[in-house]
Amino acid sequence: MDGLERQSTFRGVDTETDVVGLIYEATFIPELWPSVLEAVNARAGAASGALLLFTPEGPPRAITTALTREAFERFSGGDDWKDNERAKSPPLDMNFGFVRVNDYLSEEQIARDNVERALRSVGVGWQAQTLVPLPTGEMIGFSAERWLNQGPHSEDNVAVLNGFRPHLAKAGMIAARLRLERAQAAISALEAVGMPSAVIGADGRVLATNLSFEDVSSVLRPAAFGRLSMVDPSVDLQFQAALAEQRHQGVSSVGSIPIRSRNGEPPVVVHILPVAGAVHDILFGGQTLIVVSALDSRNARLPPGVLHCLFDLSPAEAKLAAALAEGKSLVDAATAGGITIKTARTYLDRVFAKTGVHRQAELVALLASASSVKTRMPLVSVDAGDA
Repeated sequence: MDGLERQSTFRGVDTETDVVGLIYEATFIPELWPSVLEAVNARAGAASGALLLFTPEGPPRAITTALTREAFERFSGGDDWKDNERAKSPPLDMNFGFVRVNDYLSEEQIARDNVERALRSVGVGWQAQTLVPLPTGEMIGFSAERWLNQGPHSEDNVAVLNGFRPHLAKAGMIAARLRLERAQAAISALEAVGMPSAVIGADGRVLATNLSFEDVSSVLRPAAFGRLSMVDPSVDLQFQAALAEQRHQGVSSVGSIPIRSRNGEPPVVVHILPVAGAVHDILFGGQTLIVVSALDSRNARLPPGVLHCLFDLSPAEAKLAAALAEGKSLVDAATAGGITIKTARTYLDRVFAKTGVHRQAELVALLASASSVKTRMPLVSVDAGDA
């Protein structure tokens, strides 16, 4: 199918002006980007295309046309993205216009390139690509590929792509900025309930924070390369390990780190939450959400529902911890909970691991200091039959 035949499939996108209008419409309606790519490709004689977001670490993310969607998902879902020839030394010219990839890679590089392999799996290649550096350190890319039997992009094809590039670049940068603003708005919503929050990217850098995050500077502080660290070095080891575990295990890893009261300030719990699914787009592609819950000491009794939320305790673990915080011995707590002392010790070991303490006295001291959550965190009811 040539460009003229493809062009007829886009109702209402008949002229170059229509395509430019569609590009800027997609700035605010991301669902339109595949149509933008198809419309641009129709005029440049391309079979497929993509809008890509490259980050310092982590796989690229993309909106692609239908033809290459599955191939890209396979490519980014495995390890192929970590080693591809075209990412090693892209020419500077690519930052200013579309460049034919085969013009700067040797035949040997093309033969071993993982991107080329992914494209050829659906019958396309001869990629032309341009890059748009972002102030945040990320990079936006636009690509257009031709059917293998069509041969490389002609100079006229590249000229068409470059005619649209200024609009693609501007719209892409604005769209990326809007995604960042959406992330800021999302964590600012937590501001209303007094929850200091930060969004962390796949490379460990802070993407956004809300105003309340400044209130926990005695606990968390900026670190090198735009990252975060705990003020207490011993706790920071646990924090960095939790971040690393979250990066590797994704949604299966959720952590909470309790921080004891220091210098008259209330104790806090630092929650390390995974960002999954569509929330990636809301939180600017962030991988981890940091939320800090502040505690106070006006009441020594901490309900099991709060413990369940704050420390990721199971209902049974939360009941045992609450009983210990009330001053019960482990034997009495087991009896009150209708469990054996052996089961109680198993639960206690799990509670130690989740709260970061190593002795029962330390656990009781920590829980006794945490009375009620200053934030309006939703409490989870605990059913007596839950384990």
